[in-house]
Order: sequence, then structure tokens, then C-alpha cells
Amino acid sequence: MGGTAMQYNVTFRQKDKGWQVIVSYKHAGKWKQRSKQGFSSKRDAKQAADVIIEGLKGEDSLSDAPEFQNMALGAFLSVFYEDMKGKIRASTLDLYKVALRAFSPLYGELLREITPPMISACLRERKISVSTQKLYLAKLSKVYVHAQRFYNIVKFNPCKNVILKNEPSGKIRVLEPGELDDLLATSCDYGAKIHLGILISACTGLRLGEVAGLRWEDFDLQNGFIRVKRQMLAQDHGDGLICPPKTASSVRTVPVPSRLRDAVRAFRPSTGQIFTLSDRRKMASAVSEVSHVTFHALRHTFATTLISHGVDVKTVAALLGDRMETVMKTYIHYTDDMRKSAARDIEKIFG
Repeated sequence: MGGTAMQYNVTFRQKDKGWQVIVSYKHAGKWKQRSKQGFSSKRDAKQAADVIIEGLKGEDSLSDAPEFQNMALGAFLSVFYEDMKGKIRASTLDLYKVALRAFSPLYGELLREITPPMISACLRERKISVSTQKLYLAKLSKVYVHAQRFYNIVKFNPCKNVILKNEPSGKIRVLEPGELDDLLATSCDYGAKIHLGILISACTGLRLGEVAGLRWEDFDLQNGFIRVKRQMLAQDHGDGLICPPKTASSVRTVPVPSRLRDAVRAFRPSTGQIFTLSDRRKMASAVSEVSHVTFHALRHTFATTLISHGVDVKTVAALLGDRMETVMKTYIHYTDDMRKSAARDIEKIFG
């Protein structure tokens, strides 16, 4: 029994009150075997044999090198990182390492045996946004493309069939003016630098990572603005991973109000990094402990406050480094003040 591309034989036998199928095949000049057992009938065993044979035909064109044919994801990542050195920037390689840690539960699995549901499960376990899932998945897909193109290890890229889903989450609450004042006053108890970081986000709408990534020279107090051009990721160790902002539009210039200028001047700013990874975590904890919201609520509050005071959506989007559609869908929330103002307007128009 055989074909032009591959020689094989199929044997059936009854074993342990069931049927077993053994497929013997010739690969790279050597005979090997694959078997499955526990089938209730010989017919089921024959169907399993067909599946094994089709799988072997698919693998027939893959790399003959056993060290690659049976390589696990974690081992191949070491090969991938080494190959990428000098071809991409060191900061980009660091981003790959951060993203691919999401798939650490699969490091021991053979590269060619990882399935789309296995990848989906890793992403769901992380409880991250769909945009971040897409970023991580794109990095893993590049690894598979590399394995396929340069090492001929895999014939199929499982990343192409991964279905991404939003994790259910509660709506981020916007702080009322009194709540924001209480947070800013109480945050002083956590240290002057932690208070400064919270104040920066409250007055500019910067993300937590963008605040943590600031350097003193990013402030132009004479002209009254901040240059946002990097962020600090929390998934790294030591002083945190400094990398470019989330998107190209996130690189921006943001006005600095006088209250924030005075707070920055009080630090006698010089040069260098302002915040450490520990500061980043403390800022997030302080906001959560005092106001029972996430740090990102400061960004939502900033955007909503601007909208409620008549600032147009296009300008708000530019200040946030987001698209107008994102601002409309994500950041505009109706506060009590906005409801009262709407009630007054309705009364004037229809009363």
C-alpha cells in the first residue's frame, strides 16, 4: 500500500476490548510509526487511519531536521529572537518579547501542534482588550511566518483562524468634579511624585503608561505644553520597558494648565526619567484605593469634562491621541452637570 509521495502500511488489531490502528510510514529514509487505540469498531479505526495518513502527507514537505520538526514554541522563540537581532530595532524586539509572554502556557507545546483554540484560550486568560489581543496575535503570527518561510517547520499558521472576543467588563466610571478634587487632595498622602503623576493625567488625559514614560525634558513650561513620545509598559522588570506610544497618533503635544505647571516647577525639573516602574504601580493603586476607579478613569473624566464645556470632538481626539470615532464611543459620558445643563436647555426650548 502506498503513494508517490510517501510509503506507508496500515495495521489493525484488537486490544484492550477495542481496536487499535498502527500506521507505519517511511520518512527521510527511515520507517516510523503512529498509532491510536480505544476505538469501538474497526470502521472507526479505519477513519482514524485516514486522518493520520492525511496528516502525514501534509507533513511530508516539512523540514527533515528532527531538531526543528519536534521543536516547541518556547525553544523556537529563542531561535526567532536570535534571527531578529540586527534586523529590527532592540526596542521592537523587546515589544515582541512582552507580547509573546502572553502565550507562555504554550511554550512547551510543539510548534506544529498548537491550535487556534489553544491560542484563543491564552488571550482570554489575560483579560485584555481586543486591540491588545490583536497586537499580541500579530506578533505570534510573525513567529509562525518565520518558522514556515525560513525553517519549513509548519505548513499551517494557526493564528489566521483565531477568533478574538471582547471580555465582558464594567463601564469605566467618570469622576464628578468633587470626587476628582478629593482624589487630588488625598493623593498627596502617597507622596509628592505620585500626586504629580495623577495630576498630570487629570489635567492632560495621558494614559498611565504615557505618564510613567515622561522625562523632565518633555515639559516645555515656558510655552506651556508636554511632548508625548513614549510610554512605559508594566510587563517588564527593573525600571520598566520604555517604548513608543500605543499608536502613531499617540505621539502628540498637549497643553499644560497653570496648576500643573506650578506643580512641575515645584520639583525643580532637570533631565532624565521622572517615574519608575514602582511609581507606575503606586499611581494606579492610589487612584483605586481613594476613588475606587481605575487610573484610566482619569482619561475618561478629562475627555468628558472637555466635551461638557463645549470643546469639539475633533480637538478632544487630537489631545487624547485617539480617533474621533473612539472618542465618541468610549470617552463621552454624561455627568450630573451635563444632565442638569441639558435639562435647562430643554426647558428653554420646549418649556
